[in-house]
Amino acid sequence: MNWDDFRFVLAIARKGTLTKAAQSLEVNQTTVTRRLQALQEQLGVQLFEKLKHGFVPTQAGEDVIRVAEEIEQKVFVLDDKVLGRDSELTGSLRVTFSEFIGSQWLWAFHRFAELYPEIELELSLTNINMNLTQREADVAIRQGNPPENLIGRKLARVEYALYAAKSLLETYGENLNYSEYPWMVWERSLRARLTEAWMAKHARNAKTVYAVNSLILMKESVRQGLGIAFLPCAIGDASPEFVRLRPVEEGFGVDLWLLTHPDLRNIARVRAFLDYIADIFYQHRDLFTGQSVP
Repeated sequence: MNWDDFRFVLAIARKGTLTKAAQSLEVNQTTVTRRLQALQEQLGVQLFEKLKHGFVPTQAGEDVIRVAEEIEQKVFVLDDKVLGRDSELTGSLRVTFSEFIGSQWLWAFHRFAELYPEIELELSLTNINMNLTQREADVAIRQGNPPENLIGRKLARVEYALYAAKSLLETYGENLNYSEYPWMVWERSLRARLTEAWMAKHARNAKTVYAVNSLILMKESVRQGLGIAFLPCAIGDASPEFVRLRPVEEGFGVDLWLLTHPDLRNIARVRAFLDYIADIFYQHRDLFTGQSVP
């Protein structure tokens, strides 16, 4: 069998359609169809069922996918070893993180790039969790509980508080009921249940200016005095234009993790980045908990 055929099976399983699989593999849809049919004929089984919402693996397909994923991981590890990059501080390093990190900590990534100029740092700012198992990234900095198949370190506890711009308080005053201030809120699809429950209790009749799906938009809207909002203390306290209206909000906190795949932990460039970032964030841990103002 040809390993390349298994790449096509994985792409179909992960993307759900032939069109998206073809795009991810940078081939045309006809090629994907032909390769799938050839493999199914060779194995003598059907690997996918075509349903309304896309291609779903059969039981035989599930078995093939599991084997293909194991092969994929071994190929990734072998690639690093054969190229001799596992013990040298060279090669590419793909790091993914959310807007929360990207909006405040680019200086840390730049400093790492200066310390290790032979490492080609690739940064991906996205609020979508990239898949480290599939090597969409080598290292991820994520909030929330980490997947069981990854390893890492807890960097900090990210706490939140309610913030307003000084300009807004100059307009509205500082002693109003929370319902009397305009609010910036999260888009409903993001299911910000904690914020919604808090507002239902403390600001039931508050006017919402608009809802956003981006932390950068939220921060900028508050900075311009459009409304008040809950923000990570590491962001709110870092701006001299913001005023914290309440203490750190109990129950809003979430853990921040530095993660990688177990197969990558002994690669020198990955290990160097993990150690560097862990040290930087440890030095600034009080910013995340809201216990100090920079």
